[in-house]
Amino acid sequence: MLVFFIHGVAESKVKFAEPLKTLIQKEFSQKRQILPHFHSGFYADILNNKGKIWNFIHQDLEKTKQANPHINQEDILRGKELRQGFISDFIGDAFTYLNHTRGRKIRQSITEHLEDLIKNHPEEEELHIVAHSMGTVILWDMLFSDQFQFGDAAFNFRSLIDEQVKLKTITTMGSPVILFNMLLDIQSEQVKQKCKLQKYPLRWLNVIHSSDMIAYPISSSLEIKEDSNISVIDKFIFDNANSLENTVRQIANFPGVRTLGNVTVHTPPLKRN
Repeated sequence: MLVFFIHGVAESKVKFAEPLKTLIQKEFSQKRQILPHFHSGFYADILNNKGKIWNFIHQDLEKTKQANPHINQEDILRGKELRQGFISDFIGDAFTYLNHTRGRKIRQSITEHLEDLIKNHPEEEELHIVAHSMGTVILWDMLFSDQFQFGDAAFNFRSLIDEQVKLKTITTMGSPVILFNMLLDIQSEQVKQKCKLQKYPLRWLNVIHSSDMIAYPISSSLEIKEDSNISVIDKFIFDNANSLENTVRQIANFPGVRTLGNVTVHTPPLKRN
């Protein structure tokens, strides 16, 4: 079994998936199962330097303060911490991916990571992808878009999945896919047609924390029928805990599920096409 991680916005650590990897390993060990092989698709080194942008902004704020000493500095640019933190990180990384040149580089980087994982474990045929935040949008785009130019790494990414491994599950967390799809314009038929070509079911778990302002359900938008080759389940997390382990445990305690590592997926019977 291969488990491939794709990170979200504002990530700086190459080993970003280590906490989740540790939890999955613990779950497998407790059940005396063979441990999966893990790999992280790190692409943050391609993103724009938002720190440099904010250095310029702070210089301009200081100039405004000097020219207007009677104005409270906090009133010059209200909500500065929110702007510099979440909004800048999310929007900045999103705009970077949507840039033609950098988007190609990001897809190339993720594809090379997946290729390394498969190459290092040629005996494994089963692939599970776990993506977070903006990483879910990139995955969605790479799997289903028909807008890429010839030679884009997304085609190689799909070939790896179609020819060398079997993509069995997708787990998305904190996903804004339904929002970004207003721009990407990937139709539900494109998703279903892609999955129809597979000879095995694809199960998709979309995890949404109730307090996450950018995470939304996707199952209804995909208009999946019961006899489809893809099953999409939206799982809401209602508690106030923000730690990864509590989130995973919340999913694990949900009745009527099967387990992928310690990420559990509701798996009603699927009919093959």
